[in-house]
Amino acid sequence: MSLLGVLVERLFVKYGLVRGDTITVILGCFFMAFCWQLVDSKGAYLLFWLAASVLAPISLNRIDFIGSLTKGTWWWKSENESKPQ
Repeated sequence: MSLLGVLVERLFVKYGLVRGDTITVILGCFFMAFCWQLVDSKGAYLLFWLAASVLAPISLNRIDFIGSLTKGTWWWKSENESKPQ
């Protein structure tokens, strides 16, 4: 599941929606897997893993997604270029 989550995040990074935080996505996917084991549900494994793999990068990078929706893609690059160093 973490591999699929990382691939989804890489897709979001490629299109400029998020800056990317792969370590957090991997840890979030492992946490979701841990929570799934606590629930111990007997069905819908595939649906859960697919949904969790897409929702983990979205939820962990939600600030970047909100910024991308309001300011446009690659908004953090333009903000970093405008600041004097």
